[in-house]
Amino acid sequence: MRICLVSHQYLPEHSAGAEIYTHRLALSLQERGHEVLVFATKKDLARAEGQVIEQDFEGVRNLRVIRNLFYRDFRETFEDPLPGRRFQRHVLDEWKPDVVHVHHLMHHSLALPGLAQAAEVPVLMTLHDYWLACPRFGQLLDYQGRICEEVDLERCSTCMTRFAWRNPSKLRHVARGLEILRKTSGLDLQKPLQDAWRSWQGKNKAQPPAGPDADLRAALQRRQEMVRDQLVPAVDRFLCPSRFLKERMESLGLPSDKLHYHPLGVPSANADHVFVEDGDAGQSHPLRVAYMGSVLPHKGVHLLLDAYEILQLHGVEIEMAIHGGSASNPTYGEDLRIRSEELGVRFTGTYLPERIGDLLAGTDLCIVPSLWFENRPITILDARVRRIPCLVSDLGGMAELVPDPRLRFAVGDAEDLARRLTDLARHGVENLDIGDLPPDPDQDLEKTLQEYASICR
Repeated sequence: MRICLVSHQYLPEHSAGAEIYTHRLALSLQERGHEVLVFATKKDLARAEGQVIEQDFEGVRNLRVIRNLFYRDFRETFEDPLPGRRFQRHVLDEWKPDVVHVHHLMHHSLALPGLAQAAEVPVLMTLHDYWLACPRFGQLLDYQGRICEEVDLERCSTCMTRFAWRNPSKLRHVARGLEILRKTSGLDLQKPLQDAWRSWQGKNKAQPPAGPDADLRAALQRRQEMVRDQLVPAVDRFLCPSRFLKERMESLGLPSDKLHYHPLGVPSANADHVFVEDGDAGQSHPLRVAYMGSVLPHKGVHLLLDAYEILQLHGVEIEMAIHGGSASNPTYGEDLRIRSEELGVRFTGTYLPERIGDLLAGTDLCIVPSLWFENRPITILDARVRRIPCLVSDLGGMAELVPDPRLRFAVGDAEDLARRLTDLARHGVENLDIGDLPPDPDQDLEKTLQEYASICR
């Protein structure tokens, strides 16, 4: 079977949960003898918009469409014909897949499933977040970090005026210069320039919007209609990794008969982690805690440092490490790195999936402090197969995965996080209910292949 996996971004440049899962699925499918092509996007100011680059990552062939976000208006963020033309030519016409499995459409177009449907190719879509309802990274958070319990277009149009959904037109001329420089001299300066630009953006935030934007509201209305009238009919089935996400998407208008609960599988690991209790019970080291994932504001990573400071004030000893990159918000990441150094917290930066086991080897407890409705964080699953408990925000798919109330804290509350850590540091992490083991990749793959078979015509 020929299977095209569609992702917004891909490894090794981007290693968030959706990208890691997409890559793991690609490897598993190839091991079973299936042909796999990953169709993704890539930001590269030194290359022409729309250029298609063929790459190989760990044996997985992938096509990257250059998307530098030089949109003229907001509608192009979801119905720009360019990615559709590239998908039609390189995937549907030339590669001719038997199934298209979408994992994310950000930076692509909402029209891709419809193009596959027109070519009589069945479409499966795994929902890793709420992007079909919320164009702000699919987080259901407004520009002030407040959770959106429902989608209100008036509120959305205000929020999106504070969201950097495109690069400014002036940067296009710089990009053209970088492209010429790369072609004539081989010198590629796009990454340092991109890092500098993101740093400047982080330090020069726009002022709060005056109110809703009528043009944005109209575009958001059009986006809702396109999801309802074009994308949903073109997708044969939506896979929901958590029951919470399934219920949330039903409440946001997706048809319940197309939404199937499908928990993600993760590789198993040897039980090489042993926790020794603290000083009063013979422990030889402080509680070792770690964060793994993207270092971004909505992930709540700053809460770890806030809680760590509180623990220091009260003389509670723990060892803390933060593992993850902050490429899309380098200012936030750099601020946390400096603060981590001052506090004595280990801050290691970006890591590849194969390093997860090494990073978790000396960890007693993982912390997932996200401020948004996480779906089914792979961090929790990777920790669980190593029998490492996770302390999580009491919200969304995180709370669903962690049944023990001793391992949940109030969302965004550093003091409550510090209280939980204090209890765990004093009493240890034994006898906690860390939840059921997730499916392994073989179990996940079998179920996914059954889904493919059920939608193939």
